[in-house]
Amino acid sequence: MDHSMTKRLIQCLGLSAVFTALFACSSDTGNIPTELTRIENPISVDKAWDADAGSGDDELQLQLEPFVSGPSVFTIDIDGELQSRSTETGRLEWEVDLDRRVSGGVSGDSRQLYVSTFQGQLIALSRSNGQELWQARLSSEALSVVASDGSTVVVHASDGKVFGINADTGAQRWRYDSDTPVLSLRGTSSPLISGDSVYVGLANGALIGIAIDSGRKQWSVNLGTPSGRTELERLVDVDGTFVLSGRTLYATAYQGDLKAISLTTGE
Repeated sequence: MDHSMTKRLIQCLGLSAVFTALFACSSDTGNIPTELTRIENPISVDKAWDADAGSGDDELQLQLEPFVSGPSVFTIDIDGELQSRSTETGRLEWEVDLDRRVSGGVSGDSRQLYVSTFQGQLIALSRSNGQELWQARLSSEALSVVASDGSTVVVHASDGKVFGINADTGAQRWRYDSDTPVLSLRGTSSPLISGDSVYVGLANGALIGIAIDSGRKQWSVNLGTPSGRTELERLVDVDGTFVLSGRTLYATAYQGDLKAISLTTGE
């Protein structure tokens, strides 16, 4: 067989393999979406108002969600433009430019607002006018919103560390260090405060309860157990939003199960 015939044979075999693969893919039904059903008695929604809240960033997928508290809604964009608006009318009450790139959305308590930056800063601001009150240095950026009971601000940094910060001064009260896997999802869970405890999901698949006054771990439960050969298969991050109902906390992990957990015992 001469060289030209050998070359043509190889090309034909290659095309045959490609068509076989395409046929196999086209014949694979996979997960068929559930057929949509008609909604009986749909609810009509009227827009009350809208407003420009600044710039976002689709690539980073940051949690720059608004913080609604009392008669005001607070928003911040990725460039640090912080706004306060009336929840009823959307009227701009005040606006402050922090001139910093923001990594986590705005949150707060009855007295103050809190924002985290890509430089690993936690910034406290006045609810009444946006005036900066203090800054606290973190070990890394915080990609989720912080939680506060008015006395202690709890921050979950992207390197897995959890900080308890004095809400009045910005001084660190405690720090909880967790073991982080080699590979994890980009993002962290937002702390949830209930009573004297705060609950945090970690990149290693654990959900922990921490005493908010001391940082002492009260209990820990695994929402996902790493399994598989590769680090990608072993991802078990707890990055989702928790749902609290009474004394029961509902949470799940990446590739894990949905669990209902008692806040008292962690079981």
